[in-house]
Amino acid sequence: MKLLLPVRDARRKSTRLAFLLVPLMLAFPSGPRSNDRVAIQRAVVGARVTWRTGAIVPRQYGQGRIPAWVTRRMLGAARIRCANHYVRPALTLCQKTLALEIQEDARGRFLVLGGALESIHFTDVTGGFRTRVTARTVESVRLGRREGAHVTITVERSTVDWSFVLVKVGRGWRISREDFVFAPGTGP
Repeated sequence: MKLLLPVRDARRKSTRLAFLLVPLMLAFPSGPRSNDRVAIQRAVVGARVTWRTGAIVPRQYGQGRIPAWVTRRMLGAARIRCANHYVRPALTLCQKTLALEIQEDARGRFLVLGGALESIHFTDVTGGFRTRVTARTVESVRLGRREGAHVTITVERSTVDWSFVLVKVGRGWRISREDFVFAPGTGP
């Protein structure tokens, strides 16, 4: 006669759980391997550069109206650049935000004339398939505001603390979520 243990037996449950978790722990150690770590950092840098430079008006249109064909080309390029660094839901946010900036450029009231990721310091990279990254960036954007025939140019610089969640997609990494907080005394 076989003795059947109830499903609620804690020892049996913990043994089954151990058989499931140990292979996962071996497959995904506490942090990414060094080659993954570099790829993760490149993905984050690429994403931040995309945000800072994705809506920059071509130089020849920095003082005048932007033709519709240039706006369409900028929108298409922004969608592709976002897709190179993001997956949903962060992909949707990137594409919509850059599209709004480009449309404002086309209306001629607000122009993104330049942008830069001046520095980035990675404070933590942890995880396996889903990786969490924290970083501090210094970013700037050169804006033009049209007032009649005159364009007022300002440069806004900010220090931002970031938290990113990345997932492995094929051979690369993409951001699926990002949160930020401006450092005290900086920001818009």
